[in-house]
Amino acid sequence: MKVDLRTLYENLSFIMDAKYSGTIHFPELIEWLYRQIKIYSDLPTFMYDLIDSHEEGDIFRRIPLPHSKYIYTNLSNSEHRALIGIAYKRGLYTKEDPCDVCTEKTALKNLEKNPHILERFKQTFPFIKLEWGE
Repeated sequence: MKVDLRTLYENLSFIMDAKYSGTIHFPELIEWLYRQIKIYSDLPTFMYDLIDSHEEGDIFRRIPLPHSKYIYTNLSNSEHRALIGIAYKRGLYTKEDPCDVCTEKTALKNLEKNPHILERFKQTFPFIKLEWGE
């Protein structure tokens, strides 16, 4: 299957937001990359370079400028906090180890106001099991 670069950039932007908000772990990001390689036959070579990144660091800095200029956050503050709400629901943030961007209550309220963020998360990361009653 041929990759649509615009969709790839949009997905990478969402994944970058998910990673920076603490909603996904590094191995989950790598799993997403592997799945893209299985689906698409013509991915840009930088996608393979990202997989070769064996350390968490800032993996997105490995994306070359001709591509990276199209990868940026386009989420509102409320949508970003909704991602943090997913992280709370997944147990990645807790009362003992909270997010420093917003409270759990605020994050969950924003998740409730932005159900499309949860749907996009499920579509982007179908291999991540969300184990809470939705």
